[in-house]
Amino acid sequence: MKKELLDSIKKDYKDYSKMVETNFKEMDEEFITPGRFKRVNNIREKYGHWVNSEDIDVYDYILEEAINNNIIDAEVGDTNKILMYISELSYDTYRKLFEGGLELPKADPESIYVLYMDIEDNTKYFILKDYQEEFEKTHNVIVRYKNPNCNAGWNFERNIEELEAARKEFIKGAIHSEQEEAAKQFVKKYQE
Repeated sequence: MKKELLDSIKKDYKDYSKMVETNFKEMDEEFITPGRFKRVNNIREKYGHWVNSEDIDVYDYILEEAINNNIIDAEVGDTNKILMYISELSYDTYRKLFEGGLELPKADPESIYVLYMDIEDNTKYFILKDYQEEFEKTHNVIVRYKNPNCNAGWNFERNIEELEAARKEFIKGAIHSEQEEAAKQFVKKYQE
């Protein structure tokens, strides 16, 4: 991920955290600009009711807000190539799941493909099941959920949902340490 993008996420996270820690006191200041007032008020409206909650970690929601504000329509740049296992399905099933917006040249509709996605930019990697072991040896692959005893579509749905959580967890590590070190630790934690 581009350093500038990560720095921007980190800056927003710190800014939002400070707002919460001071219980949005900044809004009472006499010389607050209209733009700043609007920004603080927006965060207060979204997260103010959770500030005193013991059941919710408001900082997780703040991190998600900082990520979403910066990543939407942003060029992520070179990623750390952390690929997350998603599922093992036939190519024809993937085409249906992605509503026909998927075209792999020379793909056999009945062949089983393993889908991996980059946690930073959602790039999809379709690997024939026969080459899975070789691919995983040469790439940073993490597995958050893989249950061979249930419907293969369930693995797909669960891991697509987990992709956002994986991204958030990685970025949280990257804003508190160097990006390369965070990537190493993250892969180490989830490698199968």
